[in-house]
Amino acid sequence: HNLSSGGICFSSDTQYEVGESVQITIEDSDGLSCMVEASICWQVDGPDGSIAGCQFALSDSYADVCACLTEQPSPTLPYAEPTSKLVLTAAVMAMFVPPMMTLMLQANKVSPEATPAPVVVAEALETVAVESLDMAVVSEQEATAQEKVVAKPQLREWVDNTGKHRTQATLVDATSEYVLLQKPNGRQKKIPLRRLSEADQAFAREWQSRRE
Repeated sequence: HNLSSGGICFSSDTQYEVGESVQITIEDSDGLSCMVEASICWQVDGPDGSIAGCQFALSDSYADVCACLTEQPSPTLPYAEPTSKLVLTAAVMAMFVPPMMTLMLQANKVSPEATPAPVVVAEALETVAVESLDMAVVSEQEATAQEKVVAKPQLREWVDNTGKHRTQATLVDATSEYVLLQKPNGRQKKIPLRRLSEADQAFAREWQSRRE
């Protein structure tokens, strides 16, 4: 009949006792079920049977039921801008060039009559710059490859924790509490992680770990 953050009111042909523990199972449009635990607070007889009110046993049961009954908006995922080659080059040069200049200055202090070779210094700096640019290119290629591995959509079969309901969807986002799945028709649904099978929970955690 109605739903609140504290509990749920429903009709039932079963006679309950106040304080009795019950399990309420709700099935969404994709066939995935959500089961929450509650305790009976009251029950009255009506014209079409009895109406009972119960209180949720867990604080997050309300969010689980809402996720099962309604469509959740897609979260805004932060866009990871690829690191610039020039930034990487400057960072590498900042690590190598100052120590080289310090060594040159120290050499000049020890041997004041020695004439520095500007050509050798220029060649050394050019070598460092080229090597830094190569390292930047390799680092960016590796980062791009890792992003493709994580971001590549994978359509797979998802099974709930009862093993009775299955659905084909792509994993869009995952946290320690829920997963965001996208159906082939483009619709997205947020599902609590504990409602999935152990294999799907392990897959979601591994996907989240690779992305982080």
